[in-house]
Amino acid sequence: WVFFYFLVDFRQTGEEMGYFLLMLYLSNWVIQSLGQLFALATPNEESANGLGGLSVILSVILMGFLITVDSMPDGWVWAYWVNLFHYILQGLVTNELGDNQYFVNVTGLLPDLS
Repeated sequence: WVFFYFLVDFRQTGEEMGYFLLMLYLSNWVIQSLGQLFALATPNEESANGLGGLSVILSVILMGFLITVDSMPDGWVWAYWVNLFHYILQGLVTNELGDNQYFVNVTGLLPDLS
């Protein structure tokens, strides 16, 4: 994780690096726990693998990165809020982009309306 962290030029203070490491640990813990749950709940290894793959695909699709919560059908919004990966992604994004101010200069991009 150290190479990746500095390669993408994340914030390099101790607090942000510690929070990133915590989120990395929590995401690995969530994935391992789901794998153990599927292994316990299914009768064989093949069923657990299939259920695990389906769960990861649905989690990635519904965590708010590929499809925003505003674009989801009303019947699927609950899946966004119960998705643990949503909270991990939100924590990572907030950690990196939370205190920054962004300004966009639109002069020259808009046609003169007068």
